[in-house]
Amino acid sequence: MAIDYALLIVTRWREELGRGADPAEAVHRSMATAGRSVFGLSMDYEVFLLSRIREEHDNGHATDAATVHGLARTGRLVTSAALILFLAFISLVQVPTTEVKMLATALALGIVIDATIVRGVLAPALVAALGRANWWTLRRRPGQPLSAPAAASRTK
Repeated sequence: MAIDYALLIVTRWREELGRGADPAEAVHRSMATAGRSVFGLSMDYEVFLLSRIREEHDNGHATDAATVHGLARTGRLVTSAALILFLAFISLVQVPTTEVKMLATALALGIVIDATIVRGVLAPALVAALGRANWWTLRRRPGQPLSAPAAASRTK
């Protein structure tokens, strides 16, 4: 991201020197930066959501029930965080630099799409559709003890 920002500054510097940077180049760099930034920001929420779904599965729920419970437990947190980021990026639209406006708009739109469509619909639907295939690495061999969270929840 730092390299992308440095290239954005160099592009702006070339414009100011009168060499005339290509506007399409600036748009390309801004959108590439926005894509990588949204991907990085959204990974935290994806891991959080899937961790909650796995916890519910470890507690003995079926995949569909674990998905519903995991989404219900993380929904408010992910929505609140997305709203905060959206408002922060939208506030950057007031900056007079065109490149910053493009980047801020793309980041705000990316966060909204990620929080609503990807985290709210696609990820839970994929987990529910894959069913038991989600847990292929979690299968125990006969005689192997349960994991710590699952063992603790079953003794209660």
